[in-house]
Amino acid sequence: MKNLRIIVLFLILLSSCSTENKKNEEYLSKRITAIMPTLNKCYSHIIIIPGSGCSGCITVAEDFLKDNYKNPECLFILTSINSLKIINHKIGINVSQLPNVILDYDNVYSRYNMPIYPIVINYNCKERKVKNIVYQKPGSNAFDEI
Repeated sequence: MKNLRIIVLFLILLSSCSTENKKNEEYLSKRITAIMPTLNKCYSHIIIIPGSGCSGCITVAEDFLKDNYKNPECLFILTSINSLKIINHKIGINVSQLPNVILDYDNVYSRYNMPIYPIVINYNCKERKVKNIVYQKPGSNAFDEI
């Protein structure tokens, strides 16, 4: 009987995590789908980089931005910005001048599950929909797919 309770509790927790992830993906999909028509082109990779959180993960994302800011397939959204001056210093360029960088001062793109991690959103431009969302976190490299 006790084992049955543990199994039921585990299944409830598992389903709630799955539901939360689905809501998270739906929220980001709606945001990305809404912003695409307002841009001058379609980007197949949208990278959301939070201003604070998992420092190692954010550093990986910032290094990716530094090395790929000229990539025409990548759109970078910087959210939860603490200091634009610090970001510019870390990246080595004025990010506000880049055509493929959005500065999210309203933190619209930080309202997802686990906002301490950068994410890569792979977007299908022909179908106009999000293909998948990958978190950059310890043990996985979301930028391997780009």
